[in-house]
Amino acid sequence: MFISEPALTKTPFIENIRAGRREITDNPYEESAKKFIDNVKQAMVSLAQDPAEVAAQIVEAAESTDPDRLRFQPSIFSQQAAEAVFKDPTGLNMPPPPKYLPK
Repeated sequence: MFISEPALTKTPFIENIRAGRREITDNPYEESAKKFIDNVKQAMVSLAQDPAEVAAQIVEAAESTDPDRLRFQPSIFSQQAAEAVFKDPTGLNMPPPPKYLPK
């Protein structure tokens, strides 16, 4: 068993990101907000993986991953994100579960 952490996958979600629906008269942040949302969308599209590619990598991991490995990141982006957050992004060096004393 392992945890798959694919990060960004190309889906309609990215295309449907909106800044908001409320109209504000003379909004000084309108242009900045639009640029921000456009930049986020562009970054997400450039980093996102094709769903079929993610699925194939997950199947490959399920068939061949070291049974002691807990975490699997199928993209370079998700690997880099995991390395930035986790001390052990693979989960290979997990401490043993705590032993609880019976009551």
